[in-house]
Amino acid sequence: MNGTLIDRLLLLLAVCPSIDVALAQTNVGRISGTVSDASGAIIPGCTMVAKNTATRLEQTTRDEEGAFIFPGLASGTYDLRVEKEGFRRSEQIGIVLDTASTRTIDFKLEVGQLVRQFQYRPQSSRYRRLKVTWGTSSVTSRSARSG
Repeated sequence: MNGTLIDRLLLLLAVCPSIDVALAQTNVGRISGTVSDASGAIIPGCTMVAKNTATRLEQTTRDEEGAFIFPGLASGTYDLRVEKEGFRRSEQIGIVLDTASTRTIDFKLEVGQLVRQFQYRPQSSRYRRLKVTWGTSSVTSRSARSG
């Protein structure tokens, strides 16, 4: 009986390291970080969006403690943005997430006005993008061809 227990323990010790290696060899990673203001105070309740630039798929998360995590993201390149009422929207683009990697991205938001974007797409192959900023007289637009 005692020999069987020792054999099982030795088998368990031999198998455990290979389980760790197998789990590390996945094609997913994670992006995490915090959101704070210019003084370093944590900003809770921000909406975080991670967009895979190749697939255009977006994942959204919201954390009431000023921290965020996107676990299980497929390896690739991501654009990350954070939004919170009363602050300027902030983006970090081109974040490369390699196989089984972890990236920490921290944001510092600036106090700012509300910005809204509208897209108008008529039936033709052209569309016009309009960006309107409330609180100032700034209105910009740009034309582009959809493709």
